[in-house]
Amino acid sequence: MTLTRRDLLRGAAGVAAGFPLAKLPSRLGSARAAALGLPSNAPVDTIVVTMMENRSFDHYLGWLPGADGVQAGLTYLDDEGLSHQTQNWGRSGRNDFAGHGFKDPSHSWDGGRIQLGGIARDASGFMKGSNDEFALAYYSEEDLPVWAAFTRQGVVFDHYFTALMGPTYPNRYYMHAADSGGRRDNKFPSNPLDGYPETTIWDRLDAAGVSWTYYFSNAPVISLYGARFLAAHRLGKIRHISHYYADCLAGTLPNVAFVDPFFLADKIGESNDDHPHADHRLGQQFLAGVTRAFSSGPQWSRGALFVNYDEWGGFFDHVVPPSVIDPRSSTNLADDYGQLGFRCPAIAVSPWLRRGTVNHTQFEHTSILKFIEWRFGLPSLTARDANANNIGSAFDFEAAPDKSELQIPLYLAPPGARMPSLANAPTDHIPGQVRDRVPAAIPSSPAPWPVEQQPHLPDHPWPFPADGVNHPPVPTSASRPLVPTPSELWVDIAHSGLAERLGYRIDWKFEDSFFDR
Repeated sequence: MTLTRRDLLRGAAGVAAGFPLAKLPSRLGSARAAALGLPSNAPVDTIVVTMMENRSFDHYLGWLPGADGVQAGLTYLDDEGLSHQTQNWGRSGRNDFAGHGFKDPSHSWDGGRIQLGGIARDASGFMKGSNDEFALAYYSEEDLPVWAAFTRQGVVFDHYFTALMGPTYPNRYYMHAADSGGRRDNKFPSNPLDGYPETTIWDRLDAAGVSWTYYFSNAPVISLYGARFLAAHRLGKIRHISHYYADCLAGTLPNVAFVDPFFLADKIGESNDDHPHADHRLGQQFLAGVTRAFSSGPQWSRGALFVNYDEWGGFFDHVVPPSVIDPRSSTNLADDYGQLGFRCPAIAVSPWLRRGTVNHTQFEHTSILKFIEWRFGLPSLTARDANANNIGSAFDFEAAPDKSELQIPLYLAPPGARMPSLANAPTDHIPGQVRDRVPAAIPSSPAPWPVEQQPHLPDHPWPFPADGVNHPPVPTSASRPLVPTPSELWVDIAHSGLAERLGYRIDWKFEDSFFDR
């Protein structure tokens, strides 16, 4: 297999290149350098970031005209020397949107290095190790209606790499702190109340007096940084996702917001974060709601929204990821934290971006942090974000903005996108003191957008109520069967007492992370 790799522009400031899709040259030519100017003059006051899970660029967007993408015709050898070709798993192919019965492609520290091809660094190993043919699946434009709309309504970054050649949580740590603290697996803090000590973007925003909110669907990753965020929760900075839609409508979003999907129930088909083996049509529905809500609200005219993925998920991608400056960089690939992960789908939408363009500049998760730091005058967190390209270079603050609402379809995933296994979800592995507090149903989902008023969900800790009494679960109804198996993260948070200390309202109901359902 012959792999191609585009010449990348590198440097601390970064250079953006935007071309209409129909006129995009095959390679990045002389690009207009985006003059960012002074942060105080930037007409972007509200920055929203939504990080999904486990998809690569070629796997999702290799079909996009003008982008550095490849789908059909790639061949990979397995450990036995047998060759396997990439396959269309969408409506025109296998018609499989979840991959049930196949392995979740490896996206571990070691698995990623196998896929990289080891020291050969030729991206040849996607059928080696524990992977099966699902790792070579791809989807086309017709299978991803919301992402297809994104490509017409925003800027696609086709050289956006994941922060680390490793799994979910270390990559998410880079999104929060430009550092994983040397962690390369998905283990949780040994003492959840203390959490991880790294300085986060939230700490920087607090110190500068810049408003922020972390909106979570069911599992607040910010909890892994411990009880020091107790005050933030009490101040309304860590909130259930239903408040995001209400804040979009009211125009009360903070300067910086992270909006998370429903995590960690993919094994029973109950996630909308795109992590296998959840049906990715659920993720399309979630992303439609998040973006439609923002672009129809009063803060859109001075806003920007980013969608990215924590890591590539073990799915094939033909572009070899580079290494960058990192506090834990190493010449030994096995220990190199500067080794970026494979590309993931990434998009930005804003009135200050040229719609329907592809940007070829090298970016990664901390490039978004650098934009936030630049905009609000914050110091860098680590050498990683200090040396990252600023994704703000993709914006054109000199051209007249297009403040019209985004044309994102009101997409509803078909009923078959959910596995009918909720009623049989096992709970016997959950610690008794946690299982006894799991509700069988919770208040209704937020109403479809737009509405005059969004239902207000209680801010008191639930099912750890404000009075400290362990109230019995809400009775199960025929329409609301037993809740899905809770994630290990939630069990850890609840069992340790961290949820109670932080005052989190534990939400087990999948539908509450949706906007249009």
